[in-house]
Amino acid sequence: MDENKKFNFGVFGWLLVIYCFLTFLIFSLGNGTMNVAVALFEQRNGWNQTYLLSLQSIGAWTAIPFIFIFGQLYARGKIKLRHLILAAGLLYAIGIFLWGRVTNLAVFTVVFMICYITYPLWGTFSNNSLTNNWFPRKKGLIIGITTIGFPLGTGLGSMVFNILNGKVGFSNAYLIIGVVAAAICLFGFFTFTEYPEQRGQFPDNNRSLTSEQAKAEFEEGQKMLADSPWTVKNLLRTKEVWLLGIANSYLFAIASGCMGTMVPRLLSTGRYSPDQAVLFLLVAAFCACPGSFLCGFIDNRTNPKTAFMFTNICCVVACILNIIPTTPTLIISLVFIGIGTGGSANFIMSMTTEYWGRFKFIKAYPTVLTINQLLGSAGPMLMAVIAAKAGWDMSYIVMAILGVVATLIAIPIKKGFVEKAEEKFAAEANGVVKQS
Repeated sequence: MDENKKFNFGVFGWLLVIYCFLTFLIFSLGNGTMNVAVALFEQRNGWNQTYLLSLQSIGAWTAIPFIFIFGQLYARGKIKLRHLILAAGLLYAIGIFLWGRVTNLAVFTVVFMICYITYPLWGTFSNNSLTNNWFPRKKGLIIGITTIGFPLGTGLGSMVFNILNGKVGFSNAYLIIGVVAAAICLFGFFTFTEYPEQRGQFPDNNRSLTSEQAKAEFEEGQKMLADSPWTVKNLLRTKEVWLLGIANSYLFAIASGCMGTMVPRLLSTGRYSPDQAVLFLLVAAFCACPGSFLCGFIDNRTNPKTAFMFTNICCVVACILNIIPTTPTLIISLVFIGIGTGGSANFIMSMTTEYWGRFKFIKAYPTVLTINQLLGSAGPMLMAVIAAKAGWDMSYIVMAILGVVATLIAIPIKKGFVEKAEEKFAAEANGVVKQS
């Protein structure tokens, strides 16, 4: 078997898998507590539940400029990845600890926004950067395992919060979640360097390299990064950057949209009780766990684009099955939604690494991720608005159509466009020199 398709990640590699998994888990678990906690916030503080739930969408939008700004600072060498992990991770931990202590709604809103701004920097951006730097060829396997933390945390959030709330009380429940988040952050900060070579390790745990070869490749890669022509301007005038960000935004939109609106969608049919609707939500969340691994496995065995298109097709099938008014088709649709949700966070990172490579990844990723988040964050709002105007079935029909469109958008993205663009940029630069 090809070494790049094996699970021999090495000790530090498996520690990285555990760390990334835990960061994804703690965020989605903390976020998942809101399904239960909103009613308690209303009882304790008199806060409106609809307003509290709307903060999640507002927070996702608020985080976007921070992702872009800090991504650019890291790409230009102005900040270190480990320092970003430490600062963002600890701010997130403090923020979620304060969820259980704050009694003023305005202050709570600020604290909530801090969590939603810092987590994407700590978890999504930093985790994917570490994965790219440490495992550029085994990235599919790594993210297929680590992103299981997202749906698992979503499924466990309400359950864990109910247990903690019953045992230690409301405020201390969030204290425990905050302490765990801080511990995970510190574990990552003290355990990992930005690149494996800086800790005497090898990329992809490739032990066929000598230390001298690894050092030489690393130094060459750093020079390549320094000479990279991929400025924000050049990225934005490269059509594949837009195609990549827009196509992947569909998976983000449908994952957040379907999971975030599933309960009201099922209740609207009149066929299911609230308890049954929540149970179906849990089924979809737990199906997303093997779904995440399946998408990563296909990515590793084929390529990210093939895995991305497979995941898109699963989402389209899920939407179609979901509007057929029978319980068996609903259950089958939950399996496909699980696959789509499980793979939704995988490909924006994996495809960027595939096309730009290990060292130039950081030049492209902040811009591609910003486009992805900007459009994908609209998923829950889009589905809710369509449902209000034309019913939930129509919202799922629209999402199925968008899935087909996203798949078609990805087709023109072919490996080699980065090299062609760089040749174009070089020719333009030479033309400027000649004219001067």
